[in-house]
Amino acid sequence: MKNVNFKKVKIFNFLSIGKTPVEIEFTPGIHLITGINRDKTDRRNGVGKSSVIESVYFAIFGQTLRELKKDLIPNNYTNSTCEVILDFDIIENKICTVYQIIRTLNPSKLYLYENGKDITRDTIKNTEEYIFKLLNATPSLFENCVIMSLNSSIPFMAKSKVEKRKFIESIFNLEIFSKMLSLAREDVNNNKKLYEIELTKFEEIDNNCKALQQQKENILKSRSEKIVVYEQRKIDNSKEKSTLIQTLNNIKIESIDNFNEKLQKLKAGLEECECRIDIHNESRTIVSRDIQNIETQLNKIGTKNNNCPVCLRPILEHDLDIIEQEKQLLQTKINLLQKDVKVSIEKINTLKQKKETIKELIDKCNTSINSNKLKTQEKLNVEERLKRLIEWFM
Repeated sequence: MKNVNFKKVKIFNFLSIGKTPVEIEFTPGIHLITGINRDKTDRRNGVGKSSVIESVYFAIFGQTLRELKKDLIPNNYTNSTCEVILDFDIIENKICTVYQIIRTLNPSKLYLYENGKDITRDTIKNTEEYIFKLLNATPSLFENCVIMSLNSSIPFMAKSKVEKRKFIESIFNLEIFSKMLSLAREDVNNNKKLYEIELTKFEEIDNNCKALQQQKENILKSRSEKIVVYEQRKIDNSKEKSTLIQTLNNIKIESIDNFNEKLQKLKAGLEECECRIDIHNESRTIVSRDIQNIETQLNKIGTKNNNCPVCLRPILEHDLDIIEQEKQLLQTKINLLQKDVKVSIEKINTLKQKKETIKELIDKCNTSINSNKLKTQEKLNVEERLKRLIEWFM
């Protein structure tokens, strides 16, 4: 025997319920839902009782008891995702299994969890069918036995005979009788159709014979026409075969290994040029810095005045000669270093020209490799086409 215990429902942005979630926990037994209208304390209407009932029905069946359109279900003030979370247990053979249904609108999604594990099916429809199978309940049974809303429940005695029978069958799992009735009616209809089929079979067979005879004549005519077409195609294929063989002979493919070896050497040469350029640039930077330091020293040596600006003593002729010699020595160093800078610049320019030349050679090598690949692919295409033509001739 299977027992279903609904434990909790949590509601967001559903009908009159807004962003603040409404959470209701259920205990075993019958639940009566009431409420207070906080806007009009003397009334009990418009407090959200129907929304709570509708939420449970919506979580399971994806619609409301009043069959509202789906765009009217989300709360029109919050304009946010509508979501209902329903927790329930199923006890069967003394084993309790915990389930949770999460259904949303905007976007429409349905999730089913069993003992915390996601067992959602590949589509919403398949997931709903699995839920119906778990609960073993139809919308009618759920509406009149579980929810029993005053606005939607129909008294048993007020139902039609068919509705009474279906209701009782759904409660006691006696749907077999409806299936038996359906099978009996289907058997009668099938026998009636079989009688009608047998009645017209002779005419159909006669018409089929005439149609087959006409079809035979059309096939023979079509076969003759196709033979002419195939003979012409054979001639065309033979010409194409000769052309393909000539094309295949004209395709010359060079060894790609030579190009790859040359390309590797050029790349190595390019890396060497870049490395040497970096070395000369670094050397030029160091020499330029040395020149600046020497020029700074040169600017600090000597004075145009007759007295020393530091000690204020008169500068002797001998001291002036020493100062001039020191200046000339520093200027000579500067000139030598400037020559080194000029030599480095010339070497850098030469290396840059060599680098550009290597790049051009690399581009030409890559172009040759790509051209060789295209020729290889063209050869493969021609060989494949030629292979098919040979198979057709065989």
